Amino acid sequence: MGDRGPFTLPTPKTTECANLKWCFGIRGLWVAIPRGGEATWLFGCPPRSLVKGKFLLGGTDALLSSNDVRVWYEGQLGAPVGGPNPGVGLLFHATTRSGAVGSFQPILGCISLSQAIGRSTLAVTPHAAGSSLVPRAKNIILEPGSDRAVDMSCLKKETIVGSWNAFAFGTQNPPDVPPPGAITVTMHQGPGVVLAVIETKKSVPYLIHIQVGLLCQS
Repeated sequence: MGDRGPFTLPTPKTTECANLKWCFGIRGLWVAIPRGGEATWLFGCPPRSLVKGKFLLGGTDALLSSNDVRVWYEGQLGAPVGGPNPGVGLLFHATTRSGAVGSFQPILGCISLSQAIGRSTLAVTPHAAGSSLVPRAKNIILEPGSDRAVDMSCLKKETIVGSWNAFAFGTQNPPDVPPPGAITVTMHQGPGVVLAVIETKKSVPYLIHIQVGLLCQS
């Protein structure tokens, strides 16, 4: 099921802002799920200036390319995200039950703290002290047929304990996921750094959004 242009069915109702005031639904890209594999994508509320105040992560939902897709996430709702130094948001994971290719669109409910404070009482989830795992990611956009190398590292005093890569598309509807080999990301890990080598083919019908991520332990 590809991007069907302007003549589409109404968007299904989602619940990321159910029963929440001053909440704005933020839709992500359509993330491709590989055949027989798992897709991982870090998605957070957009950054805001100090004047506008941070967002509070209120709720989440997702749209699926089919009922075969299963989505879950890591992270805490109720945490402030999206300031000048934004929090990480939620780390989404997705597979298909049949092992076929698929896609999903993560959705967040972002509550405007500048509007909500003084008008209602909010529960804010504090971050636990001590050692913790923090996902960090870089997002780049490539034209089909482009190649690129991207390096990433954790912050000082953090250790790399895992990594991921995924690609996504900014289509209105679930995209036609390119066949295996049309987009390849090869990860090479060295002391304190990960290098991702990205290769794409001109046959890909969309601009390609690549995410390279690290799981860092403080």
